[in-house]
Amino acid sequence: MINLVDFEAKKILVKFYFTNKKLIPSGISLKPRYEKELELKHLKQGGIKSMEAFRKGRVDTAKKHQKLVDVNISAFWNELLERKFEISNIHLFFQERSNGMMKPVVVVTFENNPKPKNNYRVKKTILEQIQKNFVSHGSWGVIHYWENPNRINTVNCLKRQPLQN
Repeated sequence: MINLVDFEAKKILVKFYFTNKKLIPSGISLKPRYEKELELKHLKQGGIKSMEAFRKGRVDTAKKHQKLVDVNISAFWNELLERKFEISNIHLFFQERSNGMMKPVVVVTFENNPKPKNNYRVKKTILEQIQKNFVSHGSWGVIHYWENPNRINTVNCLKRQPLQN
């Protein structure tokens, strides 16, 4: 996975999609998510050609999309830290699925050369929970890597597959 990522990006958002609500890190902040507004914003950014560019029924402004299967992201996570990316935000939002279920999504924002005014302090206990439950737990069945024109790239981790005992 490391060789596919643009480490010159301004930010890399690592999103963990999961269903077991017991895995929500204790103390994480909840951020509202406005899907319709996001879709309109993406449509304005990408124009009509962004409609269903990669996903049916969605607007996608990415320059490049890669889909990977059965990925352990520990090496990628460590590479971000070795390249001096700093965590500038961690939050949770709920995404409404087509069946009406609200699926939790944990978002970790890594910034490349963050501005000095960024005084975000990562709560150590939240980060430890994320690393235990999502980074070193096993692998992800599917990873989508989106390279976006605004240099804020996204890594979506889906289908959590814990280590087997």
